[in-house]
Amino acid sequence: MRLRFRSTTVNPIAIDLGFSTTKLLQVGDGCIEAADEVPVPLTAGDDTAQRLESLGDMLPQVLSGGAFRGRRVIVAMPAFNTVLQAMQLDATEATDESIAMEMRLPVTTDPYMVRAIDVPTASGGQREVICQAMSRGLVLRHVELLHQLKLNVVGVVAQPRPIVAAFSHLHRRSADADQCTMYVDLGFSGTTAVMAHGHDIVLARSIPIGGRHFDQRVALQMQCDEPTARRHRLSVKTPKRLSPSERLVTRAPIVHASELDQDPIETVIALDRRSVEAPASLDPAIDGAPLIADHVDLSELIDTLVDDLRLCLRHHAATWPQIDVARVIFTGGEARQDWLCRQVVQSLHLPGQVGDPLARLDCAVGASPLVDWANRGRPDWSVAAGLASMVDGRARNEAR
Repeated sequence: MRLRFRSTTVNPIAIDLGFSTTKLLQVGDGCIEAADEVPVPLTAGDDTAQRLESLGDMLPQVLSGGAFRGRRVIVAMPAFNTVLQAMQLDATEATDESIAMEMRLPVTTDPYMVRAIDVPTASGGQREVICQAMSRGLVLRHVELLHQLKLNVVGVVAQPRPIVAAFSHLHRRSADADQCTMYVDLGFSGTTAVMAHGHDIVLARSIPIGGRHFDQRVALQMQCDEPTARRHRLSVKTPKRLSPSERLVTRAPIVHASELDQDPIETVIALDRRSVEAPASLDPAIDGAPLIADHVDLSELIDTLVDDLRLCLRHHAATWPQIDVARVIFTGGEARQDWLCRQVVQSLHLPGQVGDPLARLDCAVGASPLVDWANRGRPDWSVAAGLASMVDGRARNEAR
């Protein structure tokens, strides 16, 4: 008789290559085993060489000094270097989709590395895809750096899939495919909007507005440098949070009264549909709060951001009129600025919550050296959490 032993191989380390920080996360069996982050010097900006040098200097210290195990890693490339574009491919183009997609992308001196996300459609016509195009040179330079550090890269992905995968536990029932969620990843270099029916991504869009653009506008109006502007922006008072019980009787200003009058349970979307408690991975609904200081005007940037999000909503309404957009989930580091999330959901007339996909996971003792890490919201860890969820789910399936 041949005996089979369960593999003791640990899950790969998830690495989210962000603009301001690189985050590392390792999970296993529903537990956070290790987590840490590598800050990227703000002086590096768009200088790839300086960013790689900083990463190469600090990453070995983080890996050796933390609780990380193994040498396998899965990487999410930076959003600011990824092009997202919806395309239609006919039967002839589908035979060599990579070339067909590259022909429709903006001309660049650096060749693209493209990946396609198939979009489920009711029509039997052309194939609908979302093209994810990453700079081939940038991907290879990061992979080469990781190989130099004796790490085994098992996958390189763009951000849309990890963003949705981070909240896959909210869409485990077949009926969830008839509900649309808009994920808005508010990053430092830009914003990524992803719309999904349950687990299936149907739209993804890059919006070139992020935290640093707000800092630049604040610095211009306050006549100060960007670090000072950033400190000022981050000092804005965060709004009061409503508990689940309070939200059952209190109408938050981000939801229309007419919608609340129709069905309060459906409108208060943060509530778990199987109980009256909010899912651990979603913060309570965003309540009213003071905006950023009156003498700083960010309305133009916010309006541009909202206009791009409205384009996504209009595209979805025209393509899938039978499926309503139920909620907005905010992720990314800038999602901690509640005044920004509040303005967005008020403009879109949709309920919204800030996501923290790590809140539902236990944290091993000594898993993270970050101060007060487990006692605050972590929307900025959504991409890393999604990567970890993807590899952890695959490992569990292989073990069965």
